[in-house]
Amino acid sequence: MIKRILVFLLFPLCSQLFSDAGYLRSVTSGPSPVLIDNDSIEIQMTYEEVVICVFEDAGIMKAQLSCGFVFENIGDESEVLMYFPLEVRTPFYPVGLSMDWADSSKIEVLVDGKPCPLDVFYYNLWDSSIKEDLNWEEFSAYYDVLNEHEPQKGEPLFYKNIDNNPGFAYEAKALLAVWRVKFEERTTKFIEFSQEYHLTSDYEEKMFRLSYPLFTGSSWANNIRKGRISVFFSDEEVKKALKFFIGSLMPVPEVHLEGFTAVEPLKEISERFKSINLSKFYGRWYAGAIIWNFSDLEPLPANFRYQPFYPDIPDVGTEVYLEYMDYLDGSSAEFINPWAISFIYIILGGYYPNHYVVRAVQGVDFYENEGLRGLPVFHANFYSALKLIEKGVNSSKFEMRDFFSGNYDQIKIGWTNFYYIDENNLVVPKILPALESSYDENDHESD
Repeated sequence: MIKRILVFLLFPLCSQLFSDAGYLRSVTSGPSPVLIDNDSIEIQMTYEEVVICVFEDAGIMKAQLSCGFVFENIGDESEVLMYFPLEVRTPFYPVGLSMDWADSSKIEVLVDGKPCPLDVFYYNLWDSSIKEDLNWEEFSAYYDVLNEHEPQKGEPLFYKNIDNNPGFAYEAKALLAVWRVKFEERTTKFIEFSQEYHLTSDYEEKMFRLSYPLFTGSSWANNIRKGRISVFFSDEEVKKALKFFIGSLMPVPEVHLEGFTAVEPLKEISERFKSINLSKFYGRWYAGAIIWNFSDLEPLPANFRYQPFYPDIPDVGTEVYLEYMDYLDGSSAEFINPWAISFIYIILGGYYPNHYVVRAVQGVDFYENEGLRGLPVFHANFYSALKLIEKGVNSSKFEMRDFFSGNYDQIKIGWTNFYYIDENNLVVPKILPALESSYDENDHESD
């Protein structure tokens, strides 16, 4: 019996998003599969390799993304639906009305070296009231629904036809590219993905950032055994543009800023499979590289909340802060920190970020000296706004205006570092940049 399994493969979103902050032009997210059917735990992603090569094209920072991962079916024959989002709805930009808008032709998916056809579907969460006076069979046919059976309330709904109800598209959480993979009993598949895209930028395209969340599947059989994420800088000018980087809830990376030769993909991939796209990035010299290696990665459930993609947008941060305050005063039963996930975060451009925000929910202590010795001189709460005064070797000096007390003129100054290492030897960010709509050379340190 062939089982149909729905798999979430969160790949890059190269979207045309714009907000008042100017930074919602494109989003990138990690290639990490998630099983929607929690009873289907016979397929495991065992290895993954991700390469992001950053280059400059006519003053615009772009990236070529290529990744490969190994799936092992430890059970019976299965037909798997995999998908990744082309677009995710935010308060600033709804999912578009037309399927024609989604340009999935720029995305290439290979299964065991062979091109795999893609289809496009909308994603929403099911509520039976959506049917109105239609039964499930009528609704399913009318909207060209992918689900075989009516979902339970809050479960995913995948549909395609919105011609007679354009408003239904605006209600969608995401627009997805979908493809099928058939697994024979106890077989292994190698899947590659590649895409070129623009990095997110400010209005004037002076500063660029790469935000790369990694979501993994809580219903896979076992953890991901081994993986590697490599960011390569194509030449000296691109490397010079590097202004900030951090890997949240990731091991401390290897940093090579004096030149780097990429030898080969993970041996678990290179020794078993012929990599078509990944192999293009190896056997080459790069001006620099930042490489995160991990093993036995514990899966985290994926979701289509837009906040994880924007840890640096002030409007999004304000929304999360208000959710946190509702939790503290008892208005909300729980608070889910959208940034308590693994993600890669890189800023490139001509200026160093000046403005930062406390991202640690527990807040951050500041000290009188660069060595962070003695007792803290003040504590900054979650989402406190900071301005960088001086960059040190292991810590930096910041200025904070005490908005929380209502005394806006009160300025506090102290030293702290950007992150700490937790008990699992993972980097936990305390402070992240708050990106600006534009940059002025009189107010920002440049190269």
